[in-house]
Amino acid sequence: MNASTLTLKIHLQDSMVYFNKPFQVKVTLENTSKDTLMVNKRLSVGYENSISRELYFNIIDANTKEVIGIPTESYDRPPTYFNEYGVLKPKESISTTFDLSEWQEIHLPKGKHQLEIVAFYQADEDYFDKRPENVVQGLFQSEPVTFYWIQK
Repeated sequence: MNASTLTLKIHLQDSMVYFNKPFQVKVTLENTSKDTLMVNKRLSVGYENSISRELYFNIIDANTKEVIGIPTESYDRPPTYFNEYGVLKPKESISTTFDLSEWQEIHLPKGKHQLEIVAFYQADEDYFDKRPENVVQGLFQSEPVTFYWIQK
């Protein structure tokens, strides 16, 4: 992980998330270095083992630390276009908001479950050879954010 140049933060619309309801997540990528950095500003959601994505997430049982989120969406997205890369000046940030329930399923028994969500950002995947040479390298991870999954 690379922690000194970019900070990834998650903000949940609500700390109580209900089964079969939208799960609104805002992710912010901030340049915390003293340098201007080249990043992929598209911030598209995907999965750890999928291509053509900048963000992916783990939903984790807060007690066992087991990853329990299950991918829901199969997608075919074109690679990032060169013009989707751009610079972030020091202290500058970009954000995206989306419904994570469209991307991850949670299968738990009825009740209230304490979970965590962790976001990951990466813009230097090997599959794409037309990215800017100076794009920030590495995988960036957010701090876990706790929420409660409620199924009645």
